[in-house]
Amino acid sequence: VALKKRQENIHLQVTQGILNLQASEEFLKAQDGNVDNAQEALRLAQIEYRQGTATSLDVITEELALVNARADYYRAVHDYQMFLLDISSAVGIVGEEPIPVIEESSSEFEPENSTPAQQGQSLSDKEIQK
Repeated sequence: VALKKRQENIHLQVTQGILNLQASEEFLKAQDGNVDNAQEALRLAQIEYRQGTATSLDVITEELALVNARADYYRAVHDYQMFLLDISSAVGIVGEEPIPVIEESSSEFEPENSTPAQQGQSLSDKEIQK
């Protein structure tokens, strides 16, 4: 009974995570469009200012709008990454990717206090060699 309940809970977490990720992706695209619009509005305000048809306050207002649009975009990127992490956690694959092995350099020096990961080995490989 407990196993069945746990499986249902995982299924719910994954389903929710996928829905959140899809919504977040759409929101991220919208925020990217908002940044493009803010950049164009600033460009036009700068042209109008040079032509004398806009004030410096108009340009500053558009610069602020661009800063806010970029902040919203990066918040959306963060949210997207967090939803991706939620899904990974729900299916149990967080931290499962192996540490990439760094190719040997011309120097054969390895610090004595380096960790197995820093030496390009997993802990289990290090233990096997002992």
